[in-house]
Amino acid sequence: MSRPLVTASAALCLLLVGCSTLATIRGDTLLGYRFAPYSGTQANVYTIAENDGCHTFAFFGIIDFPFSLILDTICLPVSIPV
Repeated sequence: MSRPLVTASAALCLLLVGCSTLATIRGDTLLGYRFAPYSGTQANVYTIAENDGCHTFAFFGIIDFPFSLILDTICLPVSIPV
């Protein structure tokens, strides 16, 4: 496989994943999670563990996990309730 094709495929996968952290920040009730400390990471763990036989969602949850973990850590000061 050529390098540009691999890079384009990887970029497409990342675009299709959707970030769980951004979904909880926007207020989407993704799997019942609201914006809270590490809510995107929690949603990914749930998606990976409870895939109900659909391994596609687990795959996307695994891909999204490190990105949500990083973004949840960056958003930590904002997400801690006062």
